[in-house]
Amino acid sequence: MYHITKTLLLFSLITLCSLEELDNSDKSWSRHFLKKIEEAKKLSKRRLAVAGAEEEVILRSCVEGYKLGLVDPILIGNENKIKDIAKTNNLDISKFQIIHEPDRKHAAKLAVKLIYDKQADMLMKGIVSASDFITTVTNRKISETIRTGKSC
Repeated sequence: MYHITKTLLLFSLITLCSLEELDNSDKSWSRHFLKKIEEAKKLSKRRLAVAGAEEEVILRSCVEGYKLGLVDPILIGNENKIKDIAKTNNLDISKFQIIHEPDRKHAAKLAVKLIYDKQADMLMKGIVSASDFITTVTNRKISETIRTGKSC
């Protein structure tokens, strides 16, 4: 559990700033951050389910995390939008699994289902609303429905 938490924390930091920005920032902080990334590279790669992946910063984070060997992203959202955003921003997502689900609430449910089915190790919130994401993750009835496949 510690390794998953550590990888998730580092991946969250990558989401907040790109590696290029680190080179120009406070040197002591960036040295510490880069050291932590090197430590995380020693851990096994995690499968990351991204609910609502149709956003540039999310795709950039996934590409960075993939390049660093931290994650194998599973992008859930509107496939056409995801591919358009990646193409517009010259982001290579060709090795990522994409699950087409244009409805954001259903994208969150699919991401959680991937965790229950042990097809993903970590969740990441994309453009799904925080409320819908947290509700899906924490609501016992929704979670039970996702896990068992029975309707509410």
